[in-house]
Amino acid sequence: MLTAVDRHDEYLVIRSLSQKISVIKYSFHSGNVACLSKNGFLLKIINIVIAIILLFWVARELAATKETKDPYVAPPTYKVWGRGLVYDCIKKEWACVGRYAYLQCRANMKWNVSHNKPHECHIIRVYHTDLDCIMVQLYNITRNVKVDFCKEKDR
Repeated sequence: MLTAVDRHDEYLVIRSLSQKISVIKYSFHSGNVACLSKNGFLLKIINIVIAIILLFWVARELAATKETKDPYVAPPTYKVWGRGLVYDCIKKEWACVGRYAYLQCRANMKWNVSHNKPHECHIIRVYHTDLDCIMVQLYNITRNVKVDFCKEKDR
């Protein structure tokens, strides 16, 4: 059983109940551990503990990196007319939007799929002209086209 652990620069001095002293040299950067005593069992335990600590640290760093790399993308405001047909799953409305809003809707849709969330906005298609988009929009409204894609969480 260990009674004391002292840290001296890159060395750990470990005293047990029998007053045997083990000196362990460690390096957090490379994960290497070298025992300066003959106590191999203690070395194995400390090596495992250091490896577990390093794994948790790496996992935490990766999670923090993923959160900063993948920020939430809000759905567009649908204020600018265009030739891209989208469906607003929150307000339950069809909209013909411009390029920026269409691309923002696509980014929002991809973010929701990657985070297993329901769609807030769903892209349909980009038409040749604004009038073509409006015609399809009116058709979808008057024919009450099914919008089951809003319920899907993953594709």
